[in-house]
Amino acid sequence: MLSMNNTRTINISFLNLLIMVLALPCLFFFTTAFAGNPASTVDVINSRIPKEPSTEMEFTFIKGGCFEMGDLWNEGSGDELPVHIVCVDSFYIGTYEVTQGQWKKIMGENPSKFQQGDNYPVENITWNEAKEFITKLNGKGQGTYRLPTEAEWEYAARAGNNKIKFTTATGDISHDLCNYDNTEQKDKWDRTSPVGSFPSSESGLYDMCGNVWEWIEDSYEFDAYRKHTRFNPLITNKVSDRVIRGCGWSDDKEDCRVSYRDKIPQDCPVCSSRNDIGFRVVRER
Repeated sequence: MLSMNNTRTINISFLNLLIMVLALPCLFFFTTAFAGNPASTVDVINSRIPKEPSTEMEFTFIKGGCFEMGDLWNEGSGDELPVHIVCVDSFYIGTYEVTQGQWKKIMGENPSKFQQGDNYPVENITWNEAKEFITKLNGKGQGTYRLPTEAEWEYAARAGNNKIKFTTATGDISHDLCNYDNTEQKDKWDRTSPVGSFPSSESGLYDMCGNVWEWIEDSYEFDAYRKHTRFNPLITNKVSDRVIRGCGWSDDKEDCRVSYRDKIPQDCPVCSSRNDIGFRVVRER
């Protein structure tokens, strides 16, 4: 005959077992429902594809999605407004800015003003010259390349829908994170720096903040954001001004904000041939 204590022990054990059985479905639900990235971060995957064989350019995969484009902090100018929802398809973008060594492999000469090594970004080039480089690169038959659209650039810079001010490893800006405002030797480089010298952004991209400005495919319009389509917007018109993004080695931090837009004529050698404008490319396939 069971004692009172043994009966109580059996009842407690049965109750614990019953609670565990009932809890399992709930545990499974919460484990699967909240697995993966936080809801505030669009899925940006830092997977790599083989290097482009002619230049050894590296590319990072950015998974498509939707994000708020524009000045989320209300600190910019009117051409960064209105903030609006934009969706882009997945794409591969250059992990680094195009270097002087890569430019020479395709174009045969080096136009850069700061010729300090093959791993420095190419600069002193016009938008038209960047497009000529891409045309010759496509002629190699090793993939299809182009300049990024303005929406793609900002989406990659934000690592999806992150509300950040600067495209650095932390979202803040300092001379340990970005090559900018470099007129008083505030970091070890007087001007441009070798690509990848500063920590990567959350997307796994380097020098999206500072070093050299980057040419964009879009024509510049002050009110472009009022004309954007929701999916894969691209502004192209007869205006010769083209968008540049990302700021350069000599710019102040306000110009380095992730939403900041600037413009340069695409076919004006005097205006465009500067030592702080380069580019990176997108690979379509």
